[in-house]
Amino acid sequence: MRDFPPITKALLIINVIIFIANQFGALPYTVSFPGIYSIGTLLAHFSHASLFHLGSNIIGIIIVSPMLEQDLRKKKYILLLLFLWLSQAAAIPFLINAPTLGFSGILLGLLTFFAIRLWVQTRNMSNFTLGRDLLFLVGINVALPLFVPQISFIGHALGALLGLIAATASLIPCRK
Repeated sequence: MRDFPPITKALLIINVIIFIANQFGALPYTVSFPGIYSIGTLLAHFSHASLFHLGSNIIGIIIVSPMLEQDLRKKKYILLLLFLWLSQAAAIPFLINAPTLGFSGILLGLLTFFAIRLWVQTRNMSNFTLGRDLLFLVGINVALPLFVPQISFIGHALGALLGLIAATASLIPCRK
């Protein structure tokens, strides 16, 4: 854990603490419900249904978060995370028809954002290839709910869409 940058470390710790708190009843299961806004709507993105669910999201965080944190630096990375998290929390209750939880939507937003930045902004072929491969991984994760009905298609697709929006906005040059 020492080698992870601070925001990545915080994401890992928050996800694990909320999972443990849910498992031992210290925190009621935090889930987004259709049409309902509550603290659970916000915390649902850090709650997980099983150890496998938590583990798969942790692997994703470990893969993409340190690179993004290094690329964007702290302030911009925190802004990206807040955009993805709060946008999902605001939209999900209106878009879903069943309870949902997990970090996957935010993770897919991060993956999409990073893939597009690598794909568009670099002239380095290995970064271009990594960006393409990450977009392929995003595509698999957006399609996965079509084969595994317990996974939220809306959560995954919305996360990827929000990552695309954030990446597009970050590529627009600012006037000084």
